[in-house]
Order: sequence, then C-alpha cells, then structure tokens
Amino acid sequence: MSLFQFLSPRQESEFTDEIESLRTEIDQLRQALINTGLSSLKAKFEDIPRGNIEFTCSDTEISEGLTKTDLCKKINLTSSQINQWASRLNLTPDDYLLELTGWQKPPSQRRYFPSSDTSVSDTPASDTTDDD
Repeated sequence: MSLFQFLSPRQESEFTDEIESLRTEIDQLRQALINTGLSSLKAKFEDIPRGNIEFTCSDTEISEGLTKTDLCKKINLTSSQINQWASRLNLTPDDYLLELTGWQKPPSQRRYFPSSDTSVSDTPASDTTDDD
C-alpha cells in the first residue's frame, strides 16, 4: 500500500511539493555546513607563514649558531607557534624552521646554523664605509 492512495490529487501534489522543498533546504543546509567546515579549515592554514623570512644576524651569531628561542625572536614568532604550525603542516619544528629561515640544527647540536644554500645578511657594522 502506498501513502498516495489515501491522498487526493491536490494533497498528493502539495505533499510532493513539500518533500521537494525539504530536500532543497536539506541540500542548502548540507552545503552551508560544508562551506563552514572548509572556511574553518582554510582559516587554520591561511595564517601560517610559509617560505623564507628575511632577517639579519651578526658574524658571531652565524659562527656560534642560534638557539631555537633566539631564531624565533629573529623572525618575530614564538617556539610554541612554530610547534603548532609545524604540526598542522605535518612537518617537524626543525623542518618548518628550515623552511622559514634557511637555518638548520645539525644532528646532535642544540643550535641552528645557516644551511649551505642560505645567503645570510649580516647586521651592518657601524665602522664600515663605502668608498665609491
């Protein structure tokens, strides 16, 4: 037995229209939920810095290396931001710092040093002059 057997043609038409309207609303709600989730996900990754961040350092800092905290200060980020963002990007904090700064921590070292393919800007010395 069908429900439509008990409905007049007019009631059947109204019922069908109502069902169609509900389907449309459900589809719109589903799309709104998807969009909300996507924009939320997008926001999570949108503000994460990527690529090389320029900064300067002294010859001493280059030769002695920088701690993670000092390196983070150079690029105006915190260690906890680095850890959080690296996790979101499925990177280790060391790999993420390498991407941002070009500095890496050699195995069994506690300090970061410029990688071989990183050009490092020295802090300008106050006693140098250009004689052009």
